Amino acid sequence: MNTNLSDTAISNNGHMTEVKKKKFFSYEKLGFRDAAKADGAVEAFGMSLERFFARLMRRAEKDSEFLQEKKQEAEGEAAKLEKQAELHDASVYTIKNESLPELEKQQNAVRIEIRDIKENPQKYIDEAKDPFKFWWYVTVLFFTMIFIHLFYSSVIYSAMFREVKVEKGTIFHSVFHPNVYHDAYINSTEALLAVIAGPFVFLLFATLMHHFKSLKSRTGTISFWGITVLTFFFDSLLAYQIAKRLYDAERQNAFDRIENFTVSMAAGDSNFWMVIFFGFIVYFVFGYMLGVFDEERSRKMKLDRMIRAREEKLEELSAKGEAYRGEIAEFEEKIRALKLQATELRKPSDKLFYSPHELKRIISDYAIGWIQYLRMGRYDRQDAATIQNTIYTFYQSKGIN
Repeated sequence: MNTNLSDTAISNNGHMTEVKKKKFFSYEKLGFRDAAKADGAVEAFGMSLERFFARLMRRAEKDSEFLQEKKQEAEGEAAKLEKQAELHDASVYTIKNESLPELEKQQNAVRIEIRDIKENPQKYIDEAKDPFKFWWYVTVLFFTMIFIHLFYSSVIYSAMFREVKVEKGTIFHSVFHPNVYHDAYINSTEALLAVIAGPFVFLLFATLMHHFKSLKSRTGTISFWGITVLTFFFDSLLAYQIAKRLYDAERQNAFDRIENFTVSMAAGDSNFWMVIFFGFIVYFVFGYMLGVFDEERSRKMKLDRMIRAREEKLEELSAKGEAYRGEIAEFEEKIRALKLQATELRKPSDKLFYSPHELKRIISDYAIGWIQYLRMGRYDRQDAATIQNTIYTFYQSKGIN
């Protein structure tokens, strides 16, 4: 076994074959042989590895055919990398000069639409948005609700709990009662609950009237008139009760005998009709105003929804733009890495003849030969660790990554 490395050439499969069809010789056997020459001294492994590597590079340099083949391989790999870089560069160009400008064009179109909706709402809805009208309806409805609550609180308290005196037998003294909440609180818990919760029943009637009227169907029409009749019935009961209490107060203080209060008498009583007017008529108007307000609010909401939809579209386009910019950064990073790899491949160095992966495999085979020799004699696990550390140090010194 006196064949040495200088008599060999490097084959594509990672082994060494002798020039002129000489006997096959592997890297493991070379490591085994060199270990035998050093009598298995682990301290000599580093020098032996340096010598083996130097012979490997010298043999490759002398083999012009091998050198040319490796150069062509390196050039081919570099060309592939540059081709990939060109493809990425074309993608960057497309994004910058086509995708992003088109995206910006879409964003500008959406911004113009938003501005146009705000400045010319009549183009998008039947009637232009009028902020003054909208807030005027809000104000009217708010104070109408206050009036209805106060009025029905007074009516309920006057009809059910309040003591009616003859000297205060006017509609304003018997119905409009500014201290109704205080007096109801003093009177009883039932009275307080009635004057607070009762008016909301009539507000609910007004809301239902508006709702059924807006349905614009046979069922809605029937329900609307049903609620209207029911509401008028309750109003009439309260008005009748107040008119009766006023009449009874006067009858008790009269010297002549006066007949009892009847329904026919209520029909001609001004107090009865005053309650109907300030109650039923007012919240009937309230229901109508609620419908007008709802229409105005619907217009406003329609415009708001149109604007919001376009704002969401802008957010989507902005997110798409960020994604495009992220792709550009990613492609540019890949382009830099590919060009750097291509440059490294063309550099004249030890890596020209062997890739880092090939060198690591060759050196590993060589080291395995050493370890096989060590196992034939006294073998210490620390020796294998020393060999491994020596290989790592060697990789760093040679720039093999």
